[in-house]
Amino acid sequence: MTEIVDHGVTGKIIREISEPVGLVMINCTFIEQSLSAIFEITADEVYAAGRKVKRPFGLDDKIKVCGKIFRNVDTLAHYKEAVQSNLQQLKKIKVIRDTFAHGTVSKFEAASTVFTFSVVNPEDDHHTLHEVRISAENIRIAAEMSYSLATLFQKLAADLMERGAGPGDRHG
Repeated sequence: MTEIVDHGVTGKIIREISEPVGLVMINCTFIEQSLSAIFEITADEVYAAGRKVKRPFGLDDKIKVCGKIFRNVDTLAHYKEAVQSNLQQLKKIKVIRDTFAHGTVSKFEAASTVFTFSVVNPEDDHHTLHEVRISAENIRIAAEMSYSLATLFQKLAADLMERGAGPGDRHG
């Protein structure tokens, strides 16, 4: 049974976290769009390398596919290290994004400014919950990191397009 709790989040706290939470959400959208573009731009190289990759749907799939592309396609090898490192950072940001998007605040500790969320496991038919704890400081850090990642992946997509490996080549 769902229980509504007095989690202790005040209007002041909501105002303080609204901007960084909003930035995480928006930047994750830009990142997802960039990963989609990277997939499309590199598709010819992926297929030429003998890889068959299904078009990814959703941020989780796009992270996985992007990682595979840069690990396994020789013509993209010089991007591999930077991409892999940044995808690992993106996975951490995604936890915060998903927690705010899909979790429920169950408690707020004012002294430590830590939010405790209840999050339903989407893979479990029994709707089990787990807790995720996120500090206000980590929300601000995530906002900054998500901006950096959005900028990086947008630039990577543009760089890949400029080098001539894009959809225009396929459809000539």
